[in-house]
Amino acid sequence: MSTFILTGHIGSGKTLAKKILENKGAYCICADEIVRELYKRPSYIKKIKDIVPEAVKKNKVNRNILREAIFSNKLKKSKIENIVQKDVLKKIKSLVERNKNKDLIIVILPIIGITKIKKYNGMILIKSYHKIRVKRLLKRKFYSKETIKNIISYQRKIDSFSKNADFVINNNLTKEHLKNQLNKLYKEIKK
Repeated sequence: MSTFILTGHIGSGKTLAKKILENKGAYCICADEIVRELYKRPSYIKKIKDIVPEAVKKNKVNRNILREAIFSNKLKKSKIENIVQKDVLKKIKSLVERNKNKDLIIVILPIIGITKIKKYNGMILIKSYHKIRVKRLLKRKFYSKETIKNIISYQRKIDSFSKNADFVINNNLTKEHLKNQLNKLYKEIKK
């Protein structure tokens, strides 16, 4: 079994890479999906409501409102991260352990989430030009220009992780180009 972290800035193509790698046979664990599940738990809903009350309506977390709030307020962001990060890391560790019979496991993390996780067999970084990432994000109806700017500003501070990457995938061209790069990578890392 080989386990790799796949990371990149917001809008770099991690979700598309996940789909491509899953189609090749990799088992993918996505931190964002784990967070979405945690936000459905009553205990999390209560904690989030205590920090960002406007993000909870009818006992459901509105992730768009929460995103706007935490990426415009460092204190709220820190409090939410403190609540979520430990459980996300625990769940990732558990999923990796339960699926150690798989040939290849890919752990997909946002670039701001890679500070407290071990490297496993290596790190894959997906890179894309700033302008392209912003254009992609603006196509998603739930991102405002201000939120995009705030999220990217947090991620720039951790850009030093690019020098620690074992593999770098440039996603500035077409989906087909990304697929070709990932197909080559898959052959190289699958053991």
